[in-house]
Parts: sequence; structure tokens; C-alpha cells
Amino acid sequence: MWNILIYNSDTEEREALANQVQQILSARETLSMSILSFCKAESLRNHVMRCLSEAAIVFLDLSPDKKSGLQLGKKILEAQPNTQLIFLSAYDEGHWDVYEVEHVYALRKPAAEEYVKQALDRAMQRLWEKRRTEPDFVVKSKRGIQRIPLNRILYFEKEKRKIHLHTLVGKHSFYGKFSDIIDQADRRFLRCHSGYMVNITQAQELLDRQFVFENGVTIPISRTYYTEVRQAYLKYLSERTEKMRRS
Repeated sequence: MWNILIYNSDTEEREALANQVQQILSARETLSMSILSFCKAESLRNHVMRCLSEAAIVFLDLSPDKKSGLQLGKKILEAQPNTQLIFLSAYDEGHWDVYEVEHVYALRKPAAEEYVKQALDRAMQRLWEKRRTEPDFVVKSKRGIQRIPLNRILYFEKEKRKIHLHTLVGKHSFYGKFSDIIDQADRRFLRCHSGYMVNITQAQELLDRQFVFENGVTIPISRTYYTEVRQAYLKYLSERTEKMRRS
């Protein structure tokens, strides 16, 4: 199930949009989606951070403060890259400078139901496409079952019988072994130390026998794994460069 999140500080506008969305969803009996409304930007941000494994469609009102709204959009995408942003504003899209933040649709307020429906259709189509193409890692714990996209994982850390899965915005812990991870992970994940398995596509650099990540975290590479890991990382960088050159 996906969530639809609506942020608008104006109560009347927020409730009107929520009603529009609910009517559209009610006409589609096969869809199971929840609608959550927020009157404060901080409340929306906190919710996204707490529910990292949930892809969502976010209606984000830029009218109160365009710059802050775009910054919030960036933060949401950093935490949950699969989220589909739909911008709302009282002005024409050409005046928004919204193209610096990836979004699926832009609506001028008040938005007619026809255009809200178009925005939802496009957002849901993209979510389906991403679900088909991006594999997940399934975390099973006492809290329940969570799906974490592989491309958001920085590294796995082993601590006795526990495994800690680290992303840019937090970690998820569960009981297991590195051998269990191999069944779900792909070739981008490499064992580099007795206590670490890294996603080499998320590493910013390999320096002084350490992987360095965007958030400043460094992961050691033991002598046992260094040659193999270094060759794999060089191969990945070469393939990425070639792919970028062709595109």
C-alpha cells in the first residue's frame, strides 16, 4: 500500500484537496491507499523520516514559502527517492523555479479534479514502474516486515548475532548472518571486512583502505578483501563512466 501525503497550511484548501483525492480513489476499488494531511511542513518531514520504507505520493504546497517548500521536497527525495512529488501553487508553473527539484506534476490552485486525477495517474504509473525495476531488501524484525530499496542501502554492519542495515538517514537492525544477505543482495554489495558489507555504488571514494560515504562515514577494508574489492570498485567506476559517456 502507498500513502498519499498532503501538505497545505490552509485548512480549507487542504481538506478540499483531500476530498478530491478520496473521491478519485473511491472510484477505483482495486486501489488501497491511505491519505494523510499535514498543516505543518515539519510534521510532514518527520513522518517521512519515520516511514522510510514507504513510497508515497506527496502533494506539496509551495505558496507559503517557495524556497522552503523546494528544500523540503529535496529532503523528502533524499530520504525516500521513490516518492512522487506533486507541487501546488497559486502561480503559474513558469514562475516557480521548480525544475531544480524532481517532481511528477505541478498544479495551479485551486486545481480542478480533472488535473488532480491526471497528477495521481502519472505519479502512480511511476511508482509501479519503479517497483518493477528496483529490487528491495526485506527486513524482518519484531516491529514487522519492512522493504528497503537496495539503492538506498549504504552498507551492512555485523554486531554479534545482529545485522545493522545503514542508509543515509538511519538504520534498521535484525538478527541474521552475512550469508543470508547474499540471497537478497546483488553484485553491487561486497564483503570488505569481517564486520562489513558495502554497496560500492554508494561509496564516494576508496581512500587509505577505506570506503568513504557521502555522510562522512568511513568503512575499513581488511587486507584479506582489499585486492578483490579494489578491482570491483574500479570496474564499477569504469562501467559508470562509459554509461554516462554513451547517454
